[in-house]
This record gives sequence, structure tokens and C-alpha cells, in this order.
Amino acid sequence: GYGCGMMCAADTAAAASFNAANRARRNNNFDLSTLVRYESGPHSSYEFGYARKVRSPNLYERYTWGRGQMAMNMTGWFGDANGYVGNLNLKPEVANTLSATANWHDGDAWQAAVTPYYTYVQNYIGVNLLNTYVSGGSTFANFQFANHDAKIYGLDVSGRLKVWNNGYGTGRLKAVAGWTHGTRVDTGGSLYHMMPFHARVTLEQHVQAWRNALELQYVAGKHQVDTRRNEPTTPGYTLFNLRTAYEAGNLRLDFGIDNLFDRFYQLPLGGVEYADWKAGGNAGRIGPLAGPGRSINAGVTMKF
Repeated sequence: GYGCGMMCAADTAAAASFNAANRARRNNNFDLSTLVRYESGPHSSYEFGYARKVRSPNLYERYTWGRGQMAMNMTGWFGDANGYVGNLNLKPEVANTLSATANWHDGDAWQAAVTPYYTYVQNYIGVNLLNTYVSGGSTFANFQFANHDAKIYGLDVSGRLKVWNNGYGTGRLKAVAGWTHGTRVDTGGSLYHMMPFHARVTLEQHVQAWRNALELQYVAGKHQVDTRRNEPTTPGYTLFNLRTAYEAGNLRLDFGIDNLFDRFYQLPLGGVEYADWKAGGNAGRIGPLAGPGRSINAGVTMKF
């Protein structure tokens, strides 16, 4: 610990307990994937897959030991302002995924793909609640990392369509969308950081040396949240982005505007707005982190 007397008593005791424990760990992990692909004709194909992916606990999840509030708040990469402590008894998490993809296409004219998937995670590295506390107008929690089985399922959809090919160049419409949901098997409730339904539609134009794009990005409201971690809900939003590029020889110039209409929105996976909450004297309930406003970007690329 920091050796600061009674104020650090919790960390001093935790350090003694940690140092007295058997801390050596060895994990023998293996990953596996298999894919079967069937082409029923020139315009369609189908894939069925299974994958096993294993992840050992990282250093923070397994070996952080501090039990004082400051030490616990310094552990965590989730942006939720909660406190965390490691767990020497964590097992590797094993994700078993089944998926299928249907792909329909007609050369350069159009293409569409649908991929549903289901994942069962044995020993998912989640958390157990230790205690809660109130600061200002908000409630925070302290957790210890712990294994719990979980399941995650979702759907990915993508497609493209050639809209024109004439004196105005070539125009294509592209779209991608996704939805996912995850729950703990034992207690139910949403897993932390699950992205709500989202979609992106892009109209692209390629004419001579120019490449232009108008993009619409939609994210639905996030209402399925991990209440154990006080994860905030967020409203849905729609953003527009513009991009253009000019390429001549080995030189490419890029220019873009993200969030064209400078809309205010809150990030569904951004965590909480801790800095503003602290600057406001910890008053009121802490809210979700806001997304960036209008952003103008430019770039130069040279190939040689």
C-alpha cells in the first residue's frame, strides 16, 4: 500500500493478504474455428460456422488488489466511474459461437448478406457487487471481477446497389446494420456495453478522379442497460456526414465533415460524463458522455 497509516488501512490489509496468497497461474488455452460454405448458384452462397475463442483474465482483472476507494477507482477502463478489484480465482472465459450467413449477389450490380449469430460464454468475466456509495446526487458501486456464464446473440445485415453509371460517374448505395443483446445466464439482465440497433447508409459517387460520399448514421435509443453498474440509458440519434476525395497520380486529398448539422447526442457506449459532473461540484445525477460535435477533417496521402 501507500503506507499512510489508518487512512490506507484497507489497502495495507489487502496488500498483506495478496502477498500471502499463491499468485502463480497457468492457462492452457486453444482456439478453434470451422466454416462450411455452399454455393447454390452464381447468385447465392451460404455459410455456416462455429468458433471457439478463449481469453485469459488480463492483469487488472486477475491481479489488482487495492481495497481502498482511490485504489479501486483507479482500476477500470469502462468509463463508468465505478471501482474494481481483481480476483485471483478467475478462470479464462470461453466463447462458443454459432453463425450462419446468407449472401445473394449479382456481380457489380447488387449484393445483400444476412448473418445471425449466437454465442454462449462459459466463465464470462463480469463482476460481483461489493458495495455502493453516494457522492453528490449520484450512486456509484465497487465490484470484484467474477466469472458468470453469459449468452450473446444478434444479427448483422449489409448490402450494396449500383444506382447509376452514366456521365455523372458511378453511384452506389451501401448499407450496414447490426443488433446485439447479451445477458447473464444466472441472474438475467443486460451485459454491460451492449450496442443498440445501429445502421449506416452511404451514397457514393465515383467520377473521374473524384470520390464523394453522403452518409447517414442512425443509432437507436439504448434502454437495455446493466443496472448493476448504473449504466445510463441514451436516446437515439441520426447524424449526417460528408466526404470527398481527389486522387491524381500518387497524391490523394481528402476532406470531410462529420456530424454535419452539429447535433447534440449521447454515446451509448461512451460511459458517463465524469469531468463535467466533477466540474459542476458533483451536483445532480451523473449523465452519459456526449458525442463530438461538428468535425471538419482534411488529409493528404502520398504514395511512393
